[in-house]
Amino acid sequence: MSYQPTPDWYTTLMPRTAAGRRFLEFCKTDRLIQQQTLMFDSKLYLQAVSYALTQIDTVSQLEQEAGS
Repeated sequence: MSYQPTPDWYTTLMPRTAAGRRFLEFCKTDRLIQQQTLMFDSKLYLQAVSYALTQIDTVSQLEQEAGS
């Protein structure tokens, strides 16, 4: 049985930066496309998005602090 997140799975992710919010908007659309494939794993996709979002937010925060 595969993991099926709720349609609003992305609301559990809280991007802290504009870059993170843009990435999450991309992922909303991309997920709809990717879930059409037979090998799509919703749980893995959510984990990957969460990880990437953390990295984007961290780098963006560091860049903002360095530029201040």
